[in-house]
Parts: sequence; C-alpha cells; structure tokens
Amino acid sequence: MTAVVDAEITALLSVLQVQRDHVLGAVEGLSEEALRRPVLPSGWSCLGMVQHLTLSVERLYFRAVVAGDPEVIDLVSSQDSAWQVTSGLPAADVLDRYRHEASLADAVIAASSADADLVWWPFPESEWRLHN
Repeated sequence: MTAVVDAEITALLSVLQVQRDHVLGAVEGLSEEALRRPVLPSGWSCLGMVQHLTLSVERLYFRAVVAGDPEVIDLVSSQDSAWQVTSGLPAADVLDRYRHEASLADAVIAASSADADLVWWPFPESEWRLHN
C-alpha cells in the first residue's frame, strides 16, 4: 500500500507544479500596470488571481485544511479578500509569496498520507466536505 500512496503523492506534487508553472508563465513579462489592471467588472486582476492562489489555495488548503497549522487558521479567519492586492505591495512580492507558499504546501503534501483525513475545515456550516 505504501508504494501506491507514495505514487499518489508524487503524482499530486507533479501535477501541482505543472499548474503553478502555467500560472507563473501566464503572467511572466507583464508590467506592474498590466498585472494590476482589472480584467473583469468585479475588479479581478492577474495579480489578484495569483494572490488568491497563494492565500486561498496554497496556504488555506494545504497548510490549514490538510496540516491544521493553527497560525495559518488564525490568518485565514482574519485576512481581507485574497483577490484584492494592496496598492503598495510590489507585484514581485506577490509572485515571490506564491512561490514560497507553494514550497510550504509541497512540504505539507510530502509529509502527508494520501488517505489521511483533513485536519480542519473552514466552512462548518457547509454540507460539502471532502473526507480525504
């Protein structure tokens, strides 16, 4: 069973890296202005998408939901909208934070069992919940 679980973890890490590379490749070479330009009526921007992936995917799902890190759980409940990037925050910092959170998520994944239950779920009122 361990070989199957290890193969699943390896496959997950591989697929996630391909997706992360795709995201970074899509924004590579865009100017600070282009990264911040709203592209939808909601105000969504490319930089906002990267920040959302950083905070609401890499950090939330791996470090909070999978690992149950109490510091991250506290951050999740107090963070502003992940889609909104403050004007003073350089785009390079947002992109670097995405890479950093991805590496922290990889460490969580590598240390986890593919068949383990989730440790924490942020939407207790929601009936939808993955069990593992």
